[in-house]
Amino acid sequence: LRPAAVRAVMRAPTVAALAFVALAAEAPAQTPAGGEFRANAYTTNRQQAAHVAMEPDGDFGVVWQSATQDGDDYGVFAQRFSASGALRGSEFRVNAYTTGFQMDSAVAVGSAGDFIVVWRSVQDGSVSSIQGRRFAASGSPIGGEFLVNTYTTGFQYGAQVGRAADGGCVTRDD
Repeated sequence: LRPAAVRAVMRAPTVAALAFVALAAEAPAQTPAGGEFRANAYTTNRQQAAHVAMEPDGDFGVVWQSATQDGDDYGVFAQRFSASGALRGSEFRVNAYTTGFQMDSAVAVGSAGDFIVVWRSVQDGSVSSIQGRRFAASGSPIGGEFLVNTYTTGFQYGAQVGRAADGGCVTRDD
């Protein structure tokens, strides 16, 4: 593995979020591969709570929550990048359901570049639930959103997701 690090920055008039990813290497110190850059194209209101996942080849994706961009409260958005930091496609909305808030997202990427995003939502009719959605390496959705949590009473929050070598995934919430 080669030492590399990528920084992505999202800026809004009042909020800045910094996501930093470092690819593990044999050397203990990491050197940034480049300067900061904006991950989001939409800059109205707030874009915050960024999370990053990196593919084995160094390509990476950033997910974040954006206020009112999906037409209501917060929505979850993503952008894919090459290992050099060049855009791969356009910024896109992760959540299909747009009523109320969709926020507090997490992302994990598989060895083939496919990825899964999980987030907190109000769509199960309770206070909040954890939803998920899978995407191909191209950024195209693989199916619709799905409910992650089985217990649906009260608050479900703190979504996290990880990928296994066989392509499976594991999620958790608080």
